[in-house]
Amino acid sequence: MPLINLIHEQRLLVRQREQKIRILMLATLSIGVFAFLATGFNLFNAARFQVMVGSLEAKKKSLEPLMKKLKSNELDQKTLEPKLTTLTSATKATEQWFHLMNYMTVNIPGSVWLSSLKTNQAPDAEAGITVTFGGYSLNHDEIGEILLRLEACPDLEGVTLKFSQERLVEKNKLLEFEISAILQGSRVVKKIKEKESA
Repeated sequence: MPLINLIHEQRLLVRQREQKIRILMLATLSIGVFAFLATGFNLFNAARFQVMVGSLEAKKKSLEPLMKKLKSNELDQKTLEPKLTTLTSATKATEQWFHLMNYMTVNIPGSVWLSSLKTNQAPDAEAGITVTFGGYSLNHDEIGEILLRLEACPDLEGVTLKFSQERLVEKNKLLEFEISAILQGSRVVKKIKEKESA
């Protein structure tokens, strides 16, 4: 029987096992190092976030008086909102009357004298505010001219001549007239709600 060298094969097997063990040890060690670094990174981030939370809490505490003031201002704004709405609508109405009076100042013919200006709110809000101009003129042409000029006024609509008649004023014969119009934007449009069938 020939002699077989089994030591060499055994040594090769031992070397292969040692090499596998080294590879497994290196893999385990690298996984451990990676896990250690990941844990360190997460701990660092957690500490950083804790510092940020503390900073934000401090800022929140410093902003609490401002937040209380803001809430107080919001309540004041809600309280004052109806008054502001009323004041805004009153300002718009005043501006509209200012524009109308300014228009009248420029556009009344020289031989026409206005003696009255009356307004009345109709019981029905859809009719709007009626403005009635009363005055005197020397002739019908001037009354027609003021009627045309009032129709061109952007603050009036539905301008109509109610009457014109001859009148004796301080021994002079003048034509008395009355013109009515609706103030632009004073009509309230009723909204009709359609009922939905169920």
